[in-house]
Amino acid sequence: MSADLSIKSCEKQQKTKTKIKSKSKSMLILILKLIIKFSISLINKKLNKILNFFHSHIFNKMFFSNYNQKKILFRLLQNIKTDS
Repeated sequence: MSADLSIKSCEKQQKTKTKIKSKSKSMLILILKLIIKFSISLINKKLNKILNFFHSHIFNKMFFSNYNQKKILFRLLQNIKTDS
């Protein structure tokens, strides 16, 4: 009789331990998900700040493409001058 009780109590303890382990695993997963969401949110905020900065401080694409073309032409002219 006492052997049956000790076996039942061991089984009960094992079930309790597995419940605790599964609850702590699910809590850990939940915490990790929250950390990831928070991190992504911070990254998005920083990215938006950077993009807003560039958007407000860069004129437009034409300015850069014109600048690059002028730069290339200037170099070509410099090369021609040095060759002659």
